[in-house]
Amino acid sequence: MLIRINGMSCNHCKHAVEEAIKKVKGVKKYEVNLEGGCAEVDGDFDITELKQAIENVGFDAE
Repeated sequence: MLIRINGMSCNHCKHAVEEAIKKVKGVKKYEVNLEGGCAEVDGDFDITELKQAIENVGFDAE
């Protein structure tokens, strides 16, 4: 699933998003693309929980 992430501007931002994503129950694989402003996330997870985790570290998730 592709998630748009607004507000990432540096590798620190990317790392914060990666840390948030990997803590979500059911996430099996993920790749955060800083330049593209998105994350590709695979697994059996609750999309609302995933978006909330990203928003909790300061970014908008669509």
